[in-house]
Parts: sequence; structure tokens; C-alpha cells
Amino acid sequence: MKTISNHGYAFQKTRWLVLARLIDFCVSALTVFKKHRIIPSAPRKILVSQIAHLGDVVIALSLLEPLRKQYPYAEIYFLCGSWAEPLLHGNPHIKGVITYDAFFLQRSGGIFHRIFTAVKSFIRARACLRAEKFDMALDCRVYFPNSLPLLYMGGCSCICGYRTACFGPLLDHDAAWEENVHEAQRLLNLLPGPKREPGVPDLAYLTMHDEKFLATVSLEGKIYAVTQVGAGLPVKNMPVEKWAAIVNYLLSLGIYVVFTGTAKERKTADAIIATISKDKYPQIKNLCGNTQFTELAALINKAALTIAPDSFACHLSAALGRRTVVLFSGIVDERHWHPLGPNVRVVKADCACSPCYSKTGCKTMACISGMTEQCIISAIREIWA
Repeated sequence: MKTISNHGYAFQKTRWLVLARLIDFCVSALTVFKKHRIIPSAPRKILVSQIAHLGDVVIALSLLEPLRKQYPYAEIYFLCGSWAEPLLHGNPHIKGVITYDAFFLQRSGGIFHRIFTAVKSFIRARACLRAEKFDMALDCRVYFPNSLPLLYMGGCSCICGYRTACFGPLLDHDAAWEENVHEAQRLLNLLPGPKREPGVPDLAYLTMHDEKFLATVSLEGKIYAVTQVGAGLPVKNMPVEKWAAIVNYLLSLGIYVVFTGTAKERKTADAIIATISKDKYPQIKNLCGNTQFTELAALINKAALTIAPDSFACHLSAALGRRTVVLFSGIVDERHWHPLGPNVRVVKADCACSPCYSKTGCKTMACISGMTEQCIISAIREIWA
């Protein structure tokens, strides 16, 4: 299990811990004359940085409303990976978006392509940060890699964050760590003042054209469930036969089933559909690879139910207030990462090795095999009631 008791760092393996401590020692020596600035009482420009993946960005968006209440006259900008930029367009709290694709967070391309992309985007983002001259920057990354070097080299005046992922000496305000709390609570701890309870991120701006899109896919007026068959990490995915049992159950209730996901996940959806009786085909739609952010939001916003592994889709569904059943593997701790929303049910197998925080999983993947179809169907019945 990954904890922060390991000398204050979020690293499991000794070699990475030693390297992180060595880096921080060198950074501390190089910035020995750095003046630590206090958090401004009335910042003019604030930068929120979350350079990780889509689910992490959704959680980070829960920080915007309390940030706006505390600093009503500040302009708020967002630093994110290029993959998350479309998600932020139209957000009423965000003045502008700056992108940076960190090498370790890119999920496609060869090593040289990723290096080139990371360096190019770092240089471009640094220039943007220097041009904007932010009075305050909040780094939402608790785990490696974070954006602290970029924020420091970009000239951000007061940098707030956690030192758990290296480069801690670059911080002006080191937030107090709490072990067993949701990630959204950790983000709120970056703000000065009394402790706050995390709220649900407002993503209503993504659903402005619901009816028009539903009409184009012939779902207007129908009762349907959104089924996201894949996650960013393939080891989080369930086998086809388990999905087939869930889909058959939904179809038996007269509910239409809409498959969503990336183009790569279309084959998985097709394999599930192949196990279904052909007379049920009119109730099934495979939209994998055919939805943009706003179109997925439109689908989920009118859905009776969303079923998904720990992924962007479940965070989006929960934030929109829809019934959401989340299938958690044992890779991460659901207490820290469960979607924020009023109608969420988490399904998870009990495993002594969970959470392992291994991106490649293990040979047995007992956390997936132990998640039975009956448990998932029970969660559907419970939330449906």
C-alpha cells in the first residue's frame, strides 16, 4: 500500500525514494537563497495545475468554486495535459487554459515522440506562465510527476502544493498531509483558512446541447444505460463474459444499452454484443470512438444509469448527479478516488493486497476476478431503487 509515511514521499520502491531525496537535496542547495512568499490575500491571477488524466482533472475542478468564493475578483487559469483541454472549454470559472504534456503521463507514442512532446510543451507552457505572471499557483499533483519545476521556472510568485512527489524545496506553501482522506479534500487543504468539506464539481456547462445529440443517435425519449467498457489503464478492465451478464440483465429490464469508450475499446464492445441474442440488437448501440467530451456528457446527463470502471466516465456521471455504479479494481484506494456525487455505488472485491498502485497489475488480478456479476447486479438494483 502506498502511504506518505515513507520519509514524507509517495514512493513505494527504495530506489525511487533515494532518487527523490537526492533530487530534493540538490534543488534545496540550488535554491538556498530563494525567498518564500506568503499566500497573497487578494491575488490578481491564480493558476490551478492538474497535469494528470481526465478523472484527476474532474476532481481538481471541485476546487474552483471554493477558490472563486475565497478570491471573487481573481482570474483563474488552469494548467493541464492537452488531452484534458477540451474538457475545460466553457467552464465559467476558468479564464484560460495552458497545456503541458509531462513525459510520464503521456499514454501514446514512442519514447522519442514523448520526449519531444514533453520538452516542446514545457517550453511553450513556461513562456505562457511568464507572460501571465501568476500571483499564486496551486499544484494539485500529490504523486509523481508534479508541475513544480514548471511553475517555478514559469515565474509563479507563490507556489502551493505537496512535497510528496519531489521538488518540495520549490514550494512557498507546503500543505499539511492527511493520510485517509479523499483527493478532493487534499486539494482544499491547499487553500488558507478554515477546513472545508469537498463538494461536487460543476460540469453542467458540458451538457448545453443534450437533446440535439440524443436525436442524432436515436435515443431521444428512451430509457438507457451508459456502459463504459474500458479505463485508461487496461488492467482495470473487466472480462467480456462479466460485461455480457450485466448487459443481459439490463436488456431484460427493457433498458437500452449504450457502449462508450475509445476507438480501441470498440472491439471489446463488439465482443460483448456478439454474446447477446440477436433479437436484442435494436436495444444496443456501440458508440465507442464516436463521442467527444460534450457528446459523452450529453449521453450521460440523460442516462438512467452509468456503469464504468474507475475512469473519466464515472467521475463525469457522478458530477452530473446521475446514478453511477463504479467498478473499482484493487489498484487504487476507493476511499481516495471514488467519484464525487450524490448517487454513487462502488463495487469492489476484498483483497489483502489492495491497493497495490501497480500500473501493470499482477498475474492473478484477484481484485477483478473477485468482483462477481451478482455483486454488480445487486449494486444496480440498489441504486435503481
